[in-house]
Amino acid sequence: MISLPPGITLQAVARWAQVSVVTARLVLSAQPGPSAQATARVKLALAELSEQKPASPARAVDNASSDVFAAISHPARRRMLDLLTQAERSVSDIAGHFAMSRPAVSQHLRVLLDAGLVTEQRHGRERRYRLVPERLSPVRDWIAHYERFWDDHLQRLQKRLTNRSKE
Repeated sequence: MISLPPGITLQAVARWAQVSVVTARLVLSAQPGPSAQATARVKLALAELSEQKPASPARAVDNASSDVFAAISHPARRRMLDLLTQAERSVSDIAGHFAMSRPAVSQHLRVLLDAGLVTEQRHGRERRYRLVPERLSPVRDWIAHYERFWDDHLQRLQKRLTNRSKE
């Protein structure tokens, strides 16, 4: 059995290794089941996470931002966010818009949930998801930076072209 070092969660190891929490738990408890590839990824993730410096408050913000960027990196998750801008939706409703299994949709929703981009409410046996648009602020800020960059460059180009035409 492999124990987790202080400050490292099972969820962090699973996310880093890109495996489910169940698979990570099986690997760490030395139980049979996970493939050799999954076992190697979990052990590598554990080693990498153990070597990292403790998170400072500034790094925690960076990690939160990187979680948002990682969450929106997949086209299916971006489409799910688009669907959720229209209304709160159930997993079944969201799954109806995709050519993937319902468990695959649930995994994508879990990534969005972990990044804080959606909230989940249970209504009986049904889970309903709602967009949390405020959590997209790191993306908005990043885009705003590049808008300013291009606005500045295009203004300078326009000035040069105007000065050339006067000559």
